Amino acid sequence: MKMVYGYASRGMFGVGWLATLIGLYFFVSVRDDVETWLSFFILGLSMIGGSTFFKRAADGLPETEYVTLPMEDVTEYIVERLPSWTYRDVLVTKEGHIWGTLRPKKTWSTPFLFFESFRSGHLFPVTTEWIAPNGKRGPYSVKRSTPTTCMLSVYAADGRLIGTYEEVYRRSLLKRNGSVTDETGRHLLTWNAHSAYGDVDCKRSDGTLLASYREGHFPYALREPFQASSLHPYLRLTEEATTDEKWLLLFIFQNITK
Repeated sequence: MKMVYGYASRGMFGVGWLATLIGLYFFVSVRDDVETWLSFFILGLSMIGGSTFFKRAADGLPETEYVTLPMEDVTEYIVERLPSWTYRDVLVTKEGHIWGTLRPKKTWSTPFLFFESFRSGHLFPVTTEWIAPNGKRGPYSVKRSTPTTCMLSVYAADGRLIGTYEEVYRRSLLKRNGSVTDETGRHLLTWNAHSAYGDVDCKRSDGTLLASYREGHFPYALREPFQASSLHPYLRLTEEATTDEKWLLLFIFQNITK
């Protein structure tokens, strides 16, 4: 959140000065058009004032701490979207520490991911990779979509297929429903929503609960890293979830929170 506030402060400061300069131009060249140059001056001063507010808010938040955390120890986290031309998400633990980043793999098509139609995977496959705080690359996902189906294949760092998540759009109009299969087509997991609001549980084929996805008031919102925004989609993992299952759930979770 500190980083987001910093981006907001710098952006508003730039827009504010630009609006002020435009107002100054109209004031010098078309002084009789009071409404125009006065509007730009007011806009500029408002944006500069907002920039100061966000800067003070950012300075009041603690520095973000990056931690190296094994997937086996991860039990609960949120996905926080950062300002970016394409998309860049950080994974934040309940303590407020960043333990990884999800971002698109750099290819010729990466600049086009600014547009939602390209990010959806309808025009070409979209690869998202997990990057550790030390820069090491981990598992990655490949998203492919058709007019009727969304498919998300998750691979280990060595290229081994962990599983493929499939969601049929017509079955998810009101409630999200999807399933995960392995490379042989064997059913592994089921992703079912309780309501249209967004509460989802993920279970194995034998009914064992692995994770709960909730969208609403984050239980740790009163802690400093989350005070700026108490509403977050977050994921809780049970002790029964294996490492491979946790990686699957991570990419599915990131995919549905975009």
